[in-house]
Amino acid sequence: QAKCAPRVLIQIPTRYTAYAAQITDERIYAIRQLRRIVEDAGLRVEAAFGYGDVTATRRQIWLRLLLPRAVWRAMQNLGFAYSIAVMGRVTG
Repeated sequence: QAKCAPRVLIQIPTRYTAYAAQITDERIYAIRQLRRIVEDAGLRVEAAFGYGDVTATRRQIWLRLLLPRAVWRAMQNLGFAYSIAVMGRVTG
């Protein structure tokens, strides 16, 4: 993919996807593992983030309601989200 475009965005579900539906053939990676895959492909990581509020249980709903938005986004960017994404840029 890096040979076809100057930037590549890789988005995958996280383990929290199991709350929404059964995990079938997806490989589950942590955000640091996905960053490493992008780096190993010879790309420079431009952005890495999580998105999709994990609010399947009462505890998660209360966390979402009580935590400041900045803390919640930091948690998402560490992988507490339904999906994670990493954008890599071709170097050189």
